[in-house]
Amino acid sequence: MIEINPPMSVPNERLTVFLAGSINNGVSRDWQSEVVGLLHDFADDIIIYNPRRASWNPDPDPEFLSLQIKWELEHIVRADFVFFYFDEAGLSPVSMLELGLCVNSHAMRLPSSGGRLIVVAHPKAPRRTNLQVTIAGGFGVPVFSDLKLSVFTLRQRIQEAIRQRQEAQQDFHAACAEIV
Repeated sequence: MIEINPPMSVPNERLTVFLAGSINNGVSRDWQSEVVGLLHDFADDIIIYNPRRASWNPDPDPEFLSLQIKWELEHIVRADFVFFYFDEAGLSPVSMLELGLCVNSHAMRLPSSGGRLIVVAHPKAPRRTNLQVTIAGGFGVPVFSDLKLSVFTLRQRIQEAIRQRQEAQQDFHAACAEIV
């Protein structure tokens, strides 16, 4: 597994997961590290885009903040899966905005394999009901309450995507062999 933090970027050669959600200027717990740990056995198969920086200035200059925002938006769109976590520590307005962009984006429409979005809201998250009504009710994206259960679902989707890629590669190689 490769973990990518801003401002680094790499081409999509593996499946990618963007970790979106509560950071709240570093006040929120580091749930991203927990997710990375739970995905450790996919080390050779995935790249994780993690917007949380090791050190963060809660009052960044506009140019720095602009680079961070652009990096996040670029990688959310680029990712094969986007994993949102909303904790109990704050409203996470930027994460809500990003989730709205994802749900409304043509690129994030949900395929029959379960979809690209995983949404988790801690049982005491301030806007959990909003997420349940809007995201689950309006767009059919389940809102999980347990981080580990949601990572289990993500793992299943990654495994299915890996299987589909392997089948596509085998089909391609078989088609090439017929040509030769």
